Amino acid sequence: MHFMRSSANLPLKWLIIIFFSNTLIPAFSDPRIEEAGLFCGTSKPPPNTTIVPTFVEEMEKISQLVSTNKWGLNIINHSAIPLFCLAQCFNDLSRTDCLSCYAASRTRLPRCLPALSGRLYLDGCFLRYDTYDFFDESVDPGHDRVNCSGGLRVEEGFKESVEVLIDKVSRLAILKGGFGVMEVEGVFGLAQCWRSLSKESCVECLEKAAKEVRGCLPSRQGRGLMAGCYFRYSDHKFYNQEGDAHRFTASGTSIGATAGIALSAAAFILLSVVAAYLIYLRLSRLKEDKNMGQSLNWEQRGYMAPEYLIRGQLTEKADVYSFGVLVLEIVCGRKNITFTEDSGSLLQTIWRLYKNHKLIEVVDPRLQYDFPTKEVTNVVQIGLLCTQASAVLRPSMNKVVWMLNNQDCEVPMPKQPPFLSSKMEGSASSGQSTSLGSLISSALTKIDVSYTSTDSSCTRSSQR
Repeated sequence: MHFMRSSANLPLKWLIIIFFSNTLIPAFSDPRIEEAGLFCGTSKPPPNTTIVPTFVEEMEKISQLVSTNKWGLNIINHSAIPLFCLAQCFNDLSRTDCLSCYAASRTRLPRCLPALSGRLYLDGCFLRYDTYDFFDESVDPGHDRVNCSGGLRVEEGFKESVEVLIDKVSRLAILKGGFGVMEVEGVFGLAQCWRSLSKESCVECLEKAAKEVRGCLPSRQGRGLMAGCYFRYSDHKFYNQEGDAHRFTASGTSIGATAGIALSAAAFILLSVVAAYLIYLRLSRLKEDKNMGQSLNWEQRGYMAPEYLIRGQLTEKADVYSFGVLVLEIVCGRKNITFTEDSGSLLQTIWRLYKNHKLIEVVDPRLQYDFPTKEVTNVVQIGLLCTQASAVLRPSMNKVVWMLNNQDCEVPMPKQPPFLSSKMEGSASSGQSTSLGSLISSALTKIDVSYTSTDSSCTRSSQR
C-alpha cells in the first residue's frame, strides 16, 4: 500500500476514502438507503453445491452496468445452477447517489445466501437474484408486499389527498416510461417500474401497487413492493427532482457517510464474500474428511473474524471485523498477514503500541508524521474496536461510519485485544501452518465468542 504525502489540514478519513476511489465528488442529495424490504427464498442448493462464486461474479458484472447506466441485468448459466440478477436505481437519483445506494444493497442482499433467491428494496434502488428469468415479471402474488409506516394521520383531507396522488402519479409514471414523482396537497409520491419490464407489464404492476398501497391509509407512509415496481407515498418530501439530483453541498458529514457506505460495501464484497467462499470450501473439505487437524493456510485468516474461523458463522459483525482490519492496513501501510520477527502480526503490533500509548508509531512512515494526530488516533482506535475478539463488543457498521464522520465523538476504548494470540503469531512468523484443531482449541480458551448484535456506545465530547 502506498500513501501520498498529506497536509496537516487533510482529515485522515479522506485518506481512507481516496484509497478506494478518487471519483467520489460532492454532487448528490440523498441516496435513500433505508431498507423497505428484504425477502429471501427458502430453497437451498443441492448437497455439495454452492451459488456463492456465481453470486460474486454476478455482483461484479452488475456493478459495471450500474456504474454506467444506473441499472443492469445479467445472466450466468455456465454453472450448475444458473443465476439471473437485476439491479436498478430509481430515476431521480444522481449517479453518485445511485452508486452509494447500490453499494449499500450489495452489503445487505448477501444475507440471503445460501438461499437460491433474494430481493432487496431500498428507498432508492432495487437488487434481486433468482434461478429463473424474472425480468418481465410484473407481479408475484406469493411475494409482493406492502410496507406501512410513520404512524397514523387522521386529520381531514389527508386520505383524499393520498387517493388523488396515487391515481395521478401512477398515470404519470406510465406516460413517462415507467417513472413519476408528484405532490398533491402536501403529500408526495413516487412510482418506478423496472426497466426490464414491457409497457404492459409496467401498467399491470403499477395498478396492483396503487390498489394495495391504499390499504396503508391512514398511515403517513405507504410502500408497495411489487415484483416489477416500487410505489411510495409520504407526507414529507423524500425524492429528488431533476434539479435536486445535481446540487452541490458543502456538508462534509453527508459526503463522509456516503463514502462510508461505499467503504463498507468494498470491505464486505472484497473480503467477506470471496473469503467466505474460500473458507467455505476449506471447512467443507475438513468436515468431509472428519479431520480437524488438517492445516489451514494462515494467509486465508488475515481478514476473517474469529467466530467465522471457529464455527463458520458469518454474521454482520464479521463484516465489521474485516472492515477494521482493512482500515488498520491502510493507516499502517502494511498487510495483516505480514509478520516480523520482533513484533508479530499487524493487529498485535497495534494493540501493543495502543497499550503503551504510542499509537502514532503505527502510521505509515512514508507520511513522515505529517498528519493530524487526533484523526490518526481516532481512526486507529475505531479499527481496534472493529477487530475485538468478541463479536458482541464490536460496533455496528452504522456506528463506525458515524464515528468516522463525527469530530465531536469520543471513541470508546477497545476492551479486548484482537483475535491472534502470541503463541499463534510465533508459529506463523516462523513460516509454520497452524492446524484448525489447535486454532479452535486455542481460540475457545482465550475468547468468548458471541453472535449477539449490539453496538458499542459512543458519547459526545464535552469540548466543542
